Amino acid sequence: MSSGCAGFRVVERGDWQRVWVDSANRGATDPQTVITKDRWEEDLMQGNNRIWEAPPGWRSLALHESGPLGLQVGEVLEVRVDESVPAELQVDGKAIEVYWNPMKKKDDWKDHTDVTIRESRLLLLGKEPGVATLRLTRGTTTQDIAVTVKK
Repeated sequence: MSSGCAGFRVVERGDWQRVWVDSANRGATDPQTVITKDRWEEDLMQGNNRIWEAPPGWRSLALHESGPLGLQVGEVLEVRVDESVPAELQVDGKAIEVYWNPMKKKDDWKDHTDVTIRESRLLLLGKEPGVATLRLTRGTTTQDIAVTVKK
């Protein structure tokens, strides 16, 4: 996330991984964090695979379809950004850290039709209690999504 003065600031893309803080503790309530893919690969080379894997059947929420979001300090929340049209993201507030991965394109089937899905992963880390605002612009549509972080 780029730093800046008060007000909305642009969220830059990077190559991020959602991981467990401790590879030995991988329960539903155990702490997670976000690191660069390079750091994760270094951990792997040292025999420490702490990547978070979604439970079977889990699918992240689509940001443009969500209402207000909430998380705890230290919690990681993952959402999808539909990029069937060009997308931009900004953030206002210090309550969250925002990590946006590059858009990925994949071919899929829907109702017996070949479709191309373009989406990216957005990772939100609860930093401190408070409210932040994500501003998502997709094509000509802009929406603000409140993100509340609680202790």
